[in-house]
Amino acid sequence: MNESGSGVEVLVLAAIDAVQSGDFDRIEAAYEELAPIEAAEVLAELFLWVEDLTEGVDVPTLVSKAELPIPDESLAIIDAVKVPDLVALAEAVGSGQADRIFATVLVLVASLKDARARM
Repeated sequence: MNESGSGVEVLVLAAIDAVQSGDFDRIEAAYEELAPIEAAEVLAELFLWVEDLTEGVDVPTLVSKAELPIPDESLAIIDAVKVPDLVALAEAVGSGQADRIFATVLVLVASLKDARARM
């Protein structure tokens, strides 16, 4: 994760910021910008965000401080991302579809980023 990076990093950060804004048009535009990029690259960047946002904090406390909507199975998703275990991630998300996994992890990262900023 690098907030001043380029390429995928910048596009992922824009998508995170769009989700945090709650502006559907921004979210849709950010998603369209990410669409041509390999899903593995985008997920890898999101995984780095999860790792960085959860490093050195009590994860259940961080999750409990989230004010933005957060996925139901957030702790299981975080655990699966940290391993990384894509099978466990798909089970935690409730779907093996790449779009659903991407969207869920993106929302999780946006929520954790917001919660971490307030800690």
